Amino acid sequence: MGACSGGSTPTPIPPTATPPATRTPVPPTATPQPTSTPVPPTPTPGGVCSAPAWDASAVYIGGDVVSHNGHEWRAKWWTQGEEPGTTGQWGVWEDLGACN
Repeated sequence: MGACSGGSTPTPIPPTATPPATRTPVPPTATPQPTSTPVPPTPTPGGVCSAPAWDASAVYIGGDVVSHNGHEWRAKWWTQGEEPGTTGQWGVWEDLGACN
């Protein structure tokens, strides 16, 4: 085999441009936020409750706090005449703990 004859020089083909790589966006991860927890009132030192004493004839609405038998109690809903500590965990009064 010998040299080629024919006379024309081949024209180089320019390289084709490669498109830039595409990036798939990653959604940001949500950071959990702390939730607010209600803080019961702090009893005063010496075993004395800071809430007023429960009164059987008074009307209490949800959120009212009273003291009774050395504990503080918060009403879960409207009540009158229901003694705190006598209706159990499903009753109207939530035990906030001992005053001392």
